[in-house]
Amino acid sequence: MKMQLLILPLLAILSLGCNTWRSIDRTAPIASIPSRDTIERSLLAIPGVQRVQYCAPANPNDPLYYAIWYRTKNAAFSVVFRNPDKSQNVIDIQTGWFNHAPDAQEREVAREMMDEVYFTLKINCPDIPPHSDFRETTIGLPN
Repeated sequence: MKMQLLILPLLAILSLGCNTWRSIDRTAPIASIPSRDTIERSLLAIPGVQRVQYCAPANPNDPLYYAIWYRTKNAAFSVVFRNPDKSQNVIDIQTGWFNHAPDAQEREVAREMMDEVYFTLKINCPDIPPHSDFRETTIGLPN
């Protein structure tokens, strides 16, 4: 019994490393960060968005982070405004999957949602850069 009590926590700790994360991230420099109210109103105007949650930074130097709840099978979306080196504001539009390998169709739907987020923000936030300025990177996915 004592051996089981020792093994179970060890197995639980080891299983934490079994989670996989796959993501699509689009990043671009931005002249200024829009107001929180403008960002939230813009994101809530996107068809299918169920909720927008602002995650306040614990430290003033941390990013401004918005989580977007949207109806997809396994995807999570976020919009992050940050100033990583205190010289250039950056916008990140991200989507990701935990423990799920999205097929080509799911990735395409996610990219379409990311486009919808971009175009809706662009309407209300004039400092959002042109779509062509965004650089897309992926983690754990084919390009």
